[in-house]
Amino acid sequence: NYQTQIEDYINNQNPDATVGEVLGTQKVIVQEFQQLAAGLPYTLTARTNNYSTLPSNLRHKFRYTLGTEFYGQENSRLITFEQSLSELAGKKHALSFKPASQSDEDLINSYIPAPDPVTGEIDPAQLPNSLPGYLINLTAEFTQNGEVIHSAAAGTMGGELYETLALWSPSQGWQQAVNHPVAGEYRAIGLDLQGANPEEAARLQADVEATKAILESGDQVQLGSLTKSEVVGDLLYSAIYSYLSLNNMQDTLQARAAGVINYRMPSYGVFSTNLQTSYFFGLPRGVNLSGLVMDVDRLAVQGVAKDNDRQKRISFVESAGYRASAMEHIVPEQMFSTEENPAQGISAVKALAIASAEGQKIWTITQDNLTEALVAINLSSEVESEIRNAVLAGKVATAHEQPVNFVGGTNMGYLLIDPETGGGAYLIEGGQSGALIAIFIGALFLVLSLFLFANPLALAAIPFLFGPLLITGIVSFLSGLVIFLAKGGVFDSNIFSISRLLTALLLISLFAVTGGGLAFAMLGLIAAVLLTIPSDSRV
Repeated sequence: NYQTQIEDYINNQNPDATVGEVLGTQKVIVQEFQQLAAGLPYTLTARTNNYSTLPSNLRHKFRYTLGTEFYGQENSRLITFEQSLSELAGKKHALSFKPASQSDEDLINSYIPAPDPVTGEIDPAQLPNSLPGYLINLTAEFTQNGEVIHSAAAGTMGGELYETLALWSPSQGWQQAVNHPVAGEYRAIGLDLQGANPEEAARLQADVEATKAILESGDQVQLGSLTKSEVVGDLLYSAIYSYLSLNNMQDTLQARAAGVINYRMPSYGVFSTNLQTSYFFGLPRGVNLSGLVMDVDRLAVQGVAKDNDRQKRISFVESAGYRASAMEHIVPEQMFSTEENPAQGISAVKALAIASAEGQKIWTITQDNLTEALVAINLSSEVESEIRNAVLAGKVATAHEQPVNFVGGTNMGYLLIDPETGGGAYLIEGGQSGALIAIFIGALFLVLSLFLFANPLALAAIPFLFGPLLITGIVSFLSGLVIFLAKGGVFDSNIFSISRLLTALLLISLFAVTGGGLAFAMLGLIAAVLLTIPSDSRV
């Protein structure tokens, strides 16, 4: 039907039109010379440098670093990897971890259930939901095509690390993104240098099919030869490669329809497992797998409208950004969904769509309505601060009023767009349980005060502790509860600072009334009790 409509339209417009007249042509202007010139018709006026090979500062390069983290900043460098883009073309890169010693491996194996004695298979439902990360030491490994290039001790499982991915341009210098991976994750790194490579896609497909054949064969020898790069790495790398390839294809089609000439510039992204660490009074305890995360830090294009219309180019870049954000949840959903268990993903534009469907107001925030918008929206302090700084720098922000509930958690989606270029950041942030921490600490202090009140010996020995404990417990508990309810039943990371402040006030009051000695004794006792509470029955 569609083909018939096109033919009818062409016949009505110009039945004698050629294919070139319909689709457009490009004409090569040929200049014919009767004889070759003896040399170029230019006069040499100056010469800079002659190179036998291109120097490093004139090569486009990619750099990856991994280090420990201290209060959000890099502490000590663990891994540094840097190569030119020409050397990296068509190669797979990943960051993964392995047990640091045999004892660490044995501890992990102790949590794996035994196979069924009849079928020899392990029921996935019996696999543990979490591991005691603070007991497991890991070694970080950076691999290229499955081969380990760099390795370093990375501390305990669940610890937060400091990661940078950067591109070097001879004209613009280093442009880098900072991430905070968790020790124990598998992170497949995808590089898009100048569009998809059909040969790389064919190799990746062959590798995945070979691994699938081994898994289905049941041959124990072949199964034992498989590596984590083949079983996990290729699967995760396929997701980020598919994302980059599909966006390249859609950019080309969209640019053609919009009258824009568009080229992919070097870009990169990560598709990884996502670990969440549960902390107990600041100490990392259990580590559990919460899902998969796609994080595309750089997706750059070079484009210009054919008629040099600046606004047309800006509109193209902005619309491509919206679609690229949506693809961050669409691609994983399509790759990992089954008929029985459909996968659910979240992205910045999907969070905004969910908020709109809930009836929330979607704010377009500029410098003219910044104050009004920040009063109306009820997102985390980090998000609101980022929006404020971006808008004051000339960006236009888009945000919804409240965090949205999605797949058992809260999420916030917001956009920071540069109106001069159409480019920008499409960001999402998960909610934190700071209010729960404040309520828990308040309840703990209340229990301690009631214990003193109910114990005549303790009350007679240290009667002055009852008042500070009771007051601090009530204030902490009520403040956490009130702010939690004011937030509409959504945990917010702002309240974590309140709980820390109230904890500090309690310790100060204990120090003041006891002269120091008793306060430190109680702190030691509380710390000893907390550290001996097991997060798992095996520990």
